[in-house]
Amino acid sequence: MKEKPIVEPASAGGLTPVLKASWYAFEVEEFPPACQGRIVRGMLYEQVDAVAAGCISTFLKTGALDDECLAMLDDTLVRLLEMAAASPDADERAYFTRLGEIGLEVRAAARPAP
Repeated sequence: MKEKPIVEPASAGGLTPVLKASWYAFEVEEFPPACQGRIVRGMLYEQVDAVAAGCISTFLKTGALDDECLAMLDDTLVRLLEMAAASPDADERAYFTRLGEIGLEVRAAARPAP
């Protein structure tokens, strides 16, 4: 049985201290309480938040994402943009924008292995 290809950071040491620091600072932020129960394209905001966090954490721990996780991250990034755009509150928009930016950094660092 052939294993799924692993997607690795673009270069050795691709996990920059800035990316790690951004994620660790974000992790302590509270999910916006007013967003609980809201739905974006069939998913609760809390679920989108959790999927993004799982993909980011996995990448930071292992330095790699498989194709399935990359596909989930791609979908989640689109949803995060929609969530930020739909949020009437500036703090909510900032929360989802920051999470999306970290996700985009992870996505940019994840490249198909040769």
